Amino acid sequence: MLRRSHKKSRKGAKCEECRRRHIRCDQQKPSCVNCSQADRTCVYRSPAPRPDSNSPSSHRDQDEVVSGADSSSPATPGAQSVQSSNAEDGIAAYDSSNISHGSAMNSIVNITHLELFHDFGESSGPLFVGDDPELLNKYVKNYFSAGLTETYLVHQMLAFAAKHKSRTGPESQAKFYEDQATLLQTQALTLFSASLQKPKSSTSAIASMRFSSLLGTHLLCDTLAKRHVDLDSFMIHFDEYMKIHRGVRPIFDQYREYLLTSELRPILVWGWKIVQAKDEGGPECEPLREMLSDGHLDSTTIAAYTHAIDMLQRIINDYKSRPTFPGPAPWTTVWLNGVKVEYTELLRARKPEAMAIFAYYGAMIHSHHRGLWLVGESGKHIIELATKSLGPEWAPRLRWPLEILEAARDS
Repeated sequence: MLRRSHKKSRKGAKCEECRRRHIRCDQQKPSCVNCSQADRTCVYRSPAPRPDSNSPSSHRDQDEVVSGADSSSPATPGAQSVQSSNAEDGIAAYDSSNISHGSAMNSIVNITHLELFHDFGESSGPLFVGDDPELLNKYVKNYFSAGLTETYLVHQMLAFAAKHKSRTGPESQAKFYEDQATLLQTQALTLFSASLQKPKSSTSAIASMRFSSLLGTHLLCDTLAKRHVDLDSFMIHFDEYMKIHRGVRPIFDQYREYLLTSELRPILVWGWKIVQAKDEGGPECEPLREMLSDGHLDSTTIAAYTHAIDMLQRIINDYKSRPTFPGPAPWTTVWLNGVKVEYTELLRARKPEAMAIFAYYGAMIHSHHRGLWLVGESGKHIIELATKSLGPEWAPRLRWPLEILEAARDS
C-alpha cells in the first residue's frame, strides 16, 4: 500500500507568523490558513512562488500572466514612501506604509483580478456618471483606455472594485476583498511613484486625473468608515485624505486646456460651476451666514468660510432636483476638493466656525447619500463628533445638522 507523501513548506517561503510559531505554512496569499484562522496579520519576507495547482482556494490560483508591474520592485512595500520632488503634499507625498501589510509586490494576474476588472465596469459607472446608458458606455470605455496606458491606474481600478465588493458582498468574503483592496492600492501607489520620474504627456495627464479621483474617493471611503471616539482622531485621518485629493490640482492646472477638450470636460465643468458658487440662497445654511456677521473674524477668514458655505448651499440646492448627472460619488467629494486651502487650514486648527461648517457637510451627505456604500452612516457620525466638540452653546448655529441627527435617531 502506497503512503501519501507528506508535503512540507518550501524552504524560506513560510510567512513570518508561521516561522515564529514553528508550524507548517500553506503559503496562501494574501493570508495563509493558519493566520486566517488565528486572525493574525500574514506577512512574507519576499514575493512568494505561485501556489500549488491543487490549492483549494480559487482566489489564489494564479496564471502566468504578468500585469506590467516592475518585477524588480521591492518585496515589502510598507517600507517605502511614495515621494516626488515636484510635490510636498498630495498624492506624490502619500506614505504607502500607512496602508500596507503583507506582500503587495506580486505582479501575477489571477482570476480574482479578472473578476474585479469586470466588477469595476459594472459598479463604478453609475457611481460616478449616473444611469444614462450612453454616458455609462463612454465612462467605462474611457477608463479602460486610460488604464491601458498607465498600469498604476489599472491597479487602482481593481483596488476600488475590491473595496466595493468588501462593502456590498457576502460578509464571509469581506476580509478577503478588503485585503485585496489594500494590496492592490499599495501596488498602484508604488507604480504611480515610479511614473513620476517619466515625462508626462497629455494622454498620461488624463490617466493621472482619473487615478487621483479614484484614489481620493477610495481613501474618503476608508476615512468615513472608521468610527472615531472624538473629532481630533477623525481629523488626523481626514487630513491624510485631503492631501491626496488635492494632489489633482497641479495636474489640472498644468494641462487645463487639454483636459477641458477631453472626455473629462463634462465632469470638470460641473465641478467648476459648484466651486464658483456665490451668494447662494437657501434656509439650510442661513445660521452659518449669521455666524459670520458677529464681527470677530478677519476678512481672509470670512472669505474662506463664505466660499465653503456658498458651495454647500449650491450642492444642497442643486441636488434637490435629483439630477441624472453626475452619479452620487462626485456630489460627496466636490465640496471637499473645492473649498479653499485657508478653510482646510482653519479646520485643521479646529476653529469652531470651521467645525460648524463641517457639521453641515456631514448633514448634507447623510441627507442625500446615506444609502450609498461609500457613505453609510458617516454623515451622522460627523455631526455627532462636531456637536460633541463644539458643545451645547453652538446648537443655534447647528440647526440643520441637529434636525438631520434627530431624524436619523428617530428612524
